[in-house]
Amino acid sequence: MAQFKAYPKYKDSGVEWLGEVPEHWKISNIKRSTYLKGRVGWKGLTSNEFEVNSFAYLVTGTDFKQKYVNWSSCYQINESRYEDDPYIQLKNGDLLMTKDGTIGKLAIVKNLNKSACLNSGIFLIRPEKYYSTEFMYWVLNSNAFNLFFVMNTTGSTILHLYQNVFERFVFSYPNFKEQERIVSYLNLETAKIDALIAKQEKLIELLEEQRKSVISHAVTKGLDPNAPMKNSGVEWLGEVPAHWKLGRLKNIVSIKNGLDYKGFEIEKSNKSYPVYGSGGIFTYSSKYIYNQESVLFGRKGTINKPLYVTSPFWTVDTMFYSQIKHNVHGKYVYYQALGFPYDRYSSNTALPSMTQTDLLNLFVTIPSILEQVKITTFLDTENLRFDNLISKQKLLIEKLKEYRASVISHAVTGKIDVRELAA
Repeated sequence: MAQFKAYPKYKDSGVEWLGEVPEHWKISNIKRSTYLKGRVGWKGLTSNEFEVNSFAYLVTGTDFKQKYVNWSSCYQINESRYEDDPYIQLKNGDLLMTKDGTIGKLAIVKNLNKSACLNSGIFLIRPEKYYSTEFMYWVLNSNAFNLFFVMNTTGSTILHLYQNVFERFVFSYPNFKEQERIVSYLNLETAKIDALIAKQEKLIELLEEQRKSVISHAVTKGLDPNAPMKNSGVEWLGEVPAHWKLGRLKNIVSIKNGLDYKGFEIEKSNKSYPVYGSGGIFTYSSKYIYNQESVLFGRKGTINKPLYVTSPFWTVDTMFYSQIKHNVHGKYVYYQALGFPYDRYSSNTALPSMTQTDLLNLFVTIPSILEQVKITTFLDTENLRFDNLISKQKLLIEKLKEYRASVISHAVTGKIDVRELAA
């Protein structure tokens, strides 16, 4: 990583989120330096008026891609709707920031080839004096702005940045030439860090793929590489050990529908039971629906992520829970279920769903209970190994993100002098 040095002299900014700044830097706020606007209303505009090709782009936060607006993803509107609000008509060099829900997502307007305006939930930030668009992009990406926002957020659970609050955001800035040096440095340094993060994320993807491959191989080929094989006659199983039995899921488990939990929902305590949805535990109940080991399957929505449960639980009505039959190891069923071809059986609707009949008729391998236990023990160990490897990569990603945030904040508040590095 780069070696940093400080500026020769500093002064107190008098602002908590800035601290000390270089002596020659100046201080201003958004109100004194910026043309700041947001859409007030749409006069009854509905999504039926959104067009693929029309007079003007209509920019929303989902169109922000890697620092810039992705024009190809924007809906468009006709000329009369564009003229509804002349204050938020965009120009190249404008800076946009989300102000509702996800606060502070940023994009620069560049390569604008036709008229464009804003949907609701976005500020138009246009520099009038003191700073460049690119410099403010990094300022608003910094911990200084995050601290300002936290200090000025009300107790509401719905996050929103009001214009009269944002106008009070105080920032420090050097002359334009020095701003260019800072921007050049941050563009280069963050690109290097982002590349490192992308490599770690790719490695995590590869580890997850390898984990799936190890599980699939163990539950379809077994642990003995020298075992004689036979053709299963099932596409996703392929060849299986010759001494294994083949069957349907209904041969090793029975399936029950989950039930609505709302009449039993309580706070978590030593007398409560976890309520499972497709994503895992999300609340607690005063009763349990089943008190033995079980594999849970999605019935509607997320249908391809089975869960393994060993203690009393409740599960919702969009889930199935299984009752494991005699001489079957529940964890082995779970590992098999991770590789079921759910996409072939989900109903073709907006909300994927799985029927009991289709689920119960899926083919499975049925080795002896002794082999099931051995395979499960092996996969538990392998899973732990993959978890540890992935955890290390995630920790490294978090440290890289922390370093990235630190570099940005220190550069735009003058805690480090990057002028020589940028040069």
